[in-house]
Amino acid sequence: MPWPVDNPSVLIHYGKYTLNSGKTVGVNPAVTIAANVGASVKAVFDGIVVAVEEVDSDRFLVVIQHGKYFTSYSNINGVIVKMNQEVKTGQTIGKVATNLDGIGTIDLSLAKEMTEINPETWLRR
Repeated sequence: MPWPVDNPSVLIHYGKYTLNSGKTVGVNPAVTIAANVGASVKAVFDGIVVAVEEVDSDRFLVVIQHGKYFTSYSNINGVIVKMNQEVKTGQTIGKVATNLDGIGTIDLSLAKEMTEINPETWLRR
């Protein structure tokens, strides 16, 4: 599947992650992608919007259903889709927001029904 942003750079990989100290910090249920603030966030596959939720002040989560699969895009703003809207691959759904460190990022997660899947293995190289 295509990347949800142009010129992506993986900031934090899916799964366990560590900092420079080598100490495990946590588990990332998504892939955190660095991108320019305000860049378009695009649907990675055709589907139907099943959730649009404000997570934090002007930061949203959008969930799109693709049959038995679901993609979630978080840390976006300027959302231009709504519940039950059909979207096509490559269609803009919002814009990249800043994370708590002031860096432009989005988190992309993938699931088949209730089972998390590493989205990086599905993204085009």
